[in-house]
Amino acid sequence: MRPERLELSGFTAFRRPTVIDFDGADMFVLVGPTGSGKSSVIDAITFALYGSVPRYDDVRLVAPVVSQGKVEAKVRFDFAVGAEQYSATRVVRRTRSGATTKEARLERRDGTGGCDVLAGTADELTAGVRDLLGLGFDEFCKCVVLPQGEFARFLHDKPNKRQDVLVGLLDLGVYGEMGVLARKQASQRETEVEFADKRLAQLAGSTDEELAVLEHRIERLADLLLLLDRTEPREAELTARGETVRQEARRAREDIEVLGTLCRPEGIDLLGERQPALRAQLDLAEEASAQAETEEATIRESLASLPERSAIEHVLQLWAGLDDVTTRLAKLREEQATSAQTAEAATAEFEAADVVGDICPVCRQTVTELPGEAEPEDLTSTRQERENAAGRRAAAERSLQVARDAATRARIELESVERRRDELIGELEGQPDRQSAKAILELRQSTEQSLREASARVAEARGRVGDLKSELGQLDGHLSAAWDDLQKLRDSVAHLRPPSLERDDIEAAYRSLLGWAATAAEEAEARLQAASEEETRVEGELDSIRRDVGKASKHAGLEPGKRTRDSRDACVRAQAEAGAARDRIESEMAEAARLVDERNVADEARAVATELGRLLGARQFEKWVVDEAMERLVGGATQILQRLTSGQYSLTLNTKAGSFSVVDHRNADEQRSARTLSGGETFLASLSLALALAEEIRALAAGGRARLESIFLDEGFGTLDSETLDVVAAAMEELGAEGTVVGLVTHVRELADRVPVRFEVRPEPEGSTVERVDA
Repeated sequence: MRPERLELSGFTAFRRPTVIDFDGADMFVLVGPTGSGKSSVIDAITFALYGSVPRYDDVRLVAPVVSQGKVEAKVRFDFAVGAEQYSATRVVRRTRSGATTKEARLERRDGTGGCDVLAGTADELTAGVRDLLGLGFDEFCKCVVLPQGEFARFLHDKPNKRQDVLVGLLDLGVYGEMGVLARKQASQRETEVEFADKRLAQLAGSTDEELAVLEHRIERLADLLLLLDRTEPREAELTARGETVRQEARRAREDIEVLGTLCRPEGIDLLGERQPALRAQLDLAEEASAQAETEEATIRESLASLPERSAIEHVLQLWAGLDDVTTRLAKLREEQATSAQTAEAATAEFEAADVVGDICPVCRQTVTELPGEAEPEDLTSTRQERENAAGRRAAAERSLQVARDAATRARIELESVERRRDELIGELEGQPDRQSAKAILELRQSTEQSLREASARVAEARGRVGDLKSELGQLDGHLSAAWDDLQKLRDSVAHLRPPSLERDDIEAAYRSLLGWAATAAEEAEARLQAASEEETRVEGELDSIRRDVGKASKHAGLEPGKRTRDSRDACVRAQAEAGAARDRIESEMAEAARLVDERNVADEARAVATELGRLLGARQFEKWVVDEAMERLVGGATQILQRLTSGQYSLTLNTKAGSFSVVDHRNADEQRSARTLSGGETFLASLSLALALAEEIRALAAGGRARLESIFLDEGFGTLDSETLDVVAAAMEELGAEGTVVGLVTHVRELADRVPVRFEVRPEPEGSTVERVDA
């Protein structure tokens, strides 16, 4: 890991955005007053990578990194690992209970401004850095960053603590994983061996002897198949021929049977004789019907020349009505005369009863008007006479009115009858007289009677014609049915080509068909005899073939089928089964040979994996590796320490106590504990171990996993004298020249002036600032 650039904002003493550019600074120093934030720069690098600060003694504690009065701290650290460039960014925000990491990401930069995000959470970022550097947080703080108060930690740690550090640095866990995998592989190989043994037991029946038996059976089946292939066409031919002759025999029997059913029905000769007689009778009946129809037409013409019955009867009714009207008219005239006389008498009586015009009994004057005054009281007799006169007058008036009404009615009726008489006379004008009308009516009645009689004769003649036609139609129907029956008989034997029918004499047609049927029956009998003889011959040959096939089938171990085709199908199936069984045995024999080889390989691999698992699982293996690493580490640290102390001190490891000791070569190679060293000597010894780790860890780690390309020292230089300081400075310069980035934090101006890149850290009210100064 080589630093390239660091951005700070709101982080501890750096309240304002601050950028530190490490480009070209293979060796640099951070200088400034106490509390200015020099160590915070190293803390920021560690926090960006791992999310923790070594000085807080709690990897989960992040709240103190946020500057006082700020709510958020942001750190971005750009660094390189080999040829790849990366950026680690963390943003911490204050909360009510402390602080939390709001944002965290690890990016791989492509050098053109683009990047790939490798991690997006705090935990993913920490894990990604651990994979990139091969170091966890603790290992990084002991081997790369030596913070204040922790510089001599690795030197004075207990053996188990140092072993944990080296196990992490050397990635010795891989050997434990190898042991687990080896034991797992041993178990798998054991399972493979067991499976192979079980399968070999299952394949024990697949032997050369069993294969030879199957080969022999396959040969017999092949011979049988050849026989069946030769026999099957002849059997098929004979079977077809047998079916053909059986059909011929069946058709012959059917022909004999149907020919035997042909016969002439009874009464067929009478049908032919009856038809001519009926036709002669029908001709006579039709002539009589035509004559009757002619007579009827003549009478009908005569009747048509006479007036209609209704017209003649109407004329006679008019004459009768005229007689009635004449008689009524005479009677009405008499009644009119009588009514006139009665009216005259009533008029006279009425006039006689009227007082006006009479002589008044008092004055004896003619009364012209009745007075309106009241009568005198002494005129009683006169009053009685007056009342009697009034009654007579009223009766006379009623009689007069009755007489007048009767006269009026008589006059009206007379006028009506006279009008009717005139109407009748008008209607009779131009009509025959009474006697002529009666004569015409009598003539029409006699003509109508003649027409009815003629019509009866026509109906009778037509009925006779209809009866004869019906009878003849029935006879024709019987003959047609008889011809149809004969045609059906012929059609039933049409396949035998009977003679055609002439539809003129049905009896002769029957004789012709029955004569032909007798001859055809004799021919069918001959065909039946020939077909039966051929069928017997075919069945004999088929039986011979089946016996040969049955014998060969049994020899091949098969039951013969009803047909050669059945036997052949069974042979093909048996041949396929035997071939499949042979292939199976050959396959199983090959599988058994392969399994034996695979079992041996698996058993050998099982033995190797078992032994490797046992060795890697031993408790002392890890300690042995760590001891080997410590031995190399001590050797490298001794070389560095001797150079730093001008050959006075060497480092050694007390294997029993597990602690470091120093050998004082200027004091008779006295060996004493590293804890007895002074502060400056402790710094030199710790520095030697740190530099040895940087030199040796790449070769010691499994697969070169750990990458210690930078080292940051944060204390101890104030305890060195000027001469030793020169040696340490020279050692740092030499380490930087070899490609390791060296970062120092010191108050010693003499040392700072010797470093080519100096970062001046200055405290200010708004937050510390950093200025780069290149020598």
